[in-house]
Amino acid sequence: MEGKDKLPVRKDRLWFNLIMIIWLAILVLVFAESYSLNFLQFLMSGILILNIIFAYSFGVLHGLVLALFFVFAYGSYIVYGAVVTGEIAELRVDLIMWLFAVPLTAYLSGQLSQYVMSLSMQSGEYEALREKVTQDDLTGFLS
Repeated sequence: MEGKDKLPVRKDRLWFNLIMIIWLAILVLVFAESYSLNFLQFLMSGILILNIIFAYSFGVLHGLVLALFFVFAYGSYIVYGAVVTGEIAELRVDLIMWLFAVPLTAYLSGQLSQYVMSLSMQSGEYEALREKVTQDDLTGFLS
């Protein structure tokens, strides 16, 4: 902890972000090796992982606001593709699932971040109490 008003640096954010970046790299490799590449699915997979990282790093509210923008943009694209251009002839599950997956994962990763932060704070309080409680060498009792 640097000062009284600063929160301690949480190393779990670094590890979580690295795990998500590795997962994104795996997705890139999988999509790069596939013969029938669907660019929209690849783009939405990347957006999903970036939104998970954002929600974990900045909290539930910020993650859900970002998810709101993504869902609006993607929903607008689906409506445009179905009504104006006729690209999307039928609404399939793989197109609609992103409308639910992005906000759901943002909420879950934001909640996970809050839970880890509360556990970290409880651990710090425990350590502070542990320093105050000492064991008497002569009697062996805690004081």
